[in-house]
Amino acid sequence: MSFQKLSVLALWLVFLVLFLVAGDPWREVGKWGLVLSVLAHGLEMFLFFGRCKRAGGSLPWHLFQVFLFGILHARELPEVPAGEDA
Repeated sequence: MSFQKLSVLALWLVFLVLFLVAGDPWREVGKWGLVLSVLAHGLEMFLFFGRCKRAGGSLPWHLFQVFLFGILHARELPEVPAGEDA
């Protein structure tokens, strides 16, 4: 796993810990960090759905990784033209 992916994973963990454990005002930071991360990565799942589908392998696994790591996973997917299957 790359350093960038580990950094994103650590950020998810920090937001989650802040939301679950910390008191105010850090709980708000954790909450909004999680909300914005879910929205951004959810949008990336939508944007990269076709690329994940064409990449072959497990579609749910690719989508989960795009949700977790965003473009860091999407750019690792093979470039397959829209008319071809992997």
